[in-house]
Amino acid sequence: MKDRMLANMKLIGHIFLRQLLPARAISSVIQELVLGNEENHIPKEHNIECACELLMSTGHTLESVVSRSVQLVCGRLAELRGQKTAEGKGLLSRRIQFLVQDVIDARLAGWTKKSF
Repeated sequence: MKDRMLANMKLIGHIFLRQLLPARAISSVIQELVLGNEENHIPKEHNIECACELLMSTGHTLESVVSRSVQLVCGRLAELRGQKTAEGKGLLSRRIQFLVQDVIDARLAGWTKKSF
């Protein structure tokens, strides 16, 4: 199921990059995945992973059109990455924390991916 969701995010991203889908729609999807409808909403990890996948594939183009939305989502992702549970553990798994950090780093580097 998760693989199918990630594949759908890639597909939506490619459709957007071909200018067949408006930036407003992509922005809305990413915001729904990360921000939800409520204040203090904690998204599920697979939603964060999908949002990161969509941001990595569309971030450069999306930021040139709706930069405020991208800034808001990246800020929320950074906030979620730093949150801790009552026991002092990270709210998100380490894998998702690193994925979020990769998105933030890519944004700061002008949406270029790391190559090792």
